[in-house]
Amino acid sequence: MASTIDLGLEQLTPADRERCIQLAIFPEDVDVPIAVAGELWGLDAFDTEETLARLNNASLVDFDLKLGTIGVHDVMRSYFATRLPDGGRSAHAVLLDAWGYLRKLPHAYAWRWVAHHLRGAGRTVEIDALLGDVSWLAAKLGESGIYSVIDDFRWASPDPALDLLAKTLRVASHALARDPSQLVPQLLARLSDVPARFRASLERVAKAGHAWLRPAIASLSGPGGALVRTLDAPDAITDLALRRATGSTQSPRRAISSRGTPRAARRRPRLRTGLGTMAGRLVRLR
Repeated sequence: MASTIDLGLEQLTPADRERCIQLAIFPEDVDVPIAVAGELWGLDAFDTEETLARLNNASLVDFDLKLGTIGVHDVMRSYFATRLPDGGRSAHAVLLDAWGYLRKLPHAYAWRWVAHHLRGAGRTVEIDALLGDVSWLAAKLGESGIYSVIDDFRWASPDPALDLLAKTLRVASHALARDPSQLVPQLLARLSDVPARFRASLERVAKAGHAWLRPAIASLSGPGGALVRTLDAPDAITDLALRRATGSTQSPRRAISSRGTPRAARRRPRLRTGLGTMAGRLVRLR
């Protein structure tokens, strides 16, 4: 396979070959907007499309002009990654620099994947700073949704405060998926003791904007308890698949799937556990 890919790369000019290899910095199985490739390469729209057409003709990328996206097969991407100088850190940094101020990102791709590229550039400290800023979380939540926000925490440094925040967002994800504006109320209602790391930014966001009813106490289920996540589906949740981790008798079982049924056949599920009855909730079973 490597010889076949090399044959395609040899058809390119040195500049196009370098640009093709740089595409390895993008996430796996993600269709990347053409404009983002242009930002990476420092090219205008016309030159970017011309370059991608040449890469497509060499069977190195999947270039869809109609959809305005490019895709790179996982095998190609893995091979390109082995050819990246400095592990791709400089290429990630170039793309980040093209986006400018990271608290006001230019487009949807940047909001979704900024943490991925910061990690690739070796700038984990900046990931931690962004994730600890409630105002930035609120902005990202509005642009990319709660599940994208939660996913970013996998790139963060090991930190008890960030871990607590991630678990709180996971518990509240069903509510935030429906109404992103509930970020601050959900955090206040689920955290009995807000870590000092993001207490100030939480208060700034809480005092900004319109009048609202502020929770006086943390009265909703918080992180660290039996509830991990509330399953949110268009139809009633009627089936849950439970799994215990292989090779360990002490690891908790987890609900890993759910299925809805037509409205006429809905029945509220009742799952008896040592923690009581579970209905439409994802809990940790000990």
